[in-house]
Amino acid sequence: MKIRRGQIVEVVFDDHADGGNVPLGFVAYGRVMAVTRASITIGSWIYAKHRTKLDINVERRVIVRSAIKSIRVVTEWVVVDGN
Repeated sequence: MKIRRGQIVEVVFDDHADGGNVPLGFVAYGRVMAVTRASITIGSWIYAKHRTKLDINVERRVIVRSAIKSIRVVTEWVVVDGN
């Protein structure tokens, strides 16, 4: 499946566990902000209007592809009323 910027996704991935013996499974939801060969970046707290620059008000998660167990496209980003 081709993942691209603007899609709203659900990502299930393994994360490290401090002091644990095995990685823990997590899920993150958000709009795809960047896609590289090594990782996918999703924003879960982002501006309503598109901005070209990221800043400290944007909450994002960078998830390495090797940790991703599944990814599901929930919907596309739809522009309504100029947002």
